[in-house]
Amino acid sequence: MPDIVAVGSNTGRHFYLRTGGFSDMTQCYDNVIVFAGEIIMAERAAKPVTVTLGGMAKSAQAHVASGRYASISEVVRAGLRALDREEEAHDAFLKQKIHDAYADPRPRLSLDEAFDELREHATAYKADLR
Repeated sequence: MPDIVAVGSNTGRHFYLRTGGFSDMTQCYDNVIVFAGEIIMAERAAKPVTVTLGGMAKSAQAHVASGRYASISEVVRAGLRALDREEEAHDAFLKQKIHDAYADPRPRLSLDEAFDELREHATAYKADLR
């Protein structure tokens, strides 16, 4: 059964798959999940992607220089994970708002009544601006 060896450095974490002695170690790419000493998943990027960072390149390089990330690829992956979390939170917020709207005990408005209320609100808003 192969072992996972985690080697840390000031440039980040590197995971190696050890099939024999230390001289017989091969590097695994990206994500390695180990549960009870067994490899659950080793994932490799399907295809390299070129990304133009523009003005954000300095920020990405600063994250690498700080030692927290080993490469700009890691910085980009972390950014995408953060975006995924943000979008999940936004979707959950919207779903909750829709649920709350359907659960609202107040009587429903017709489309005409809703637009009349919006017009009244807009008129009052414009009057407050003067």
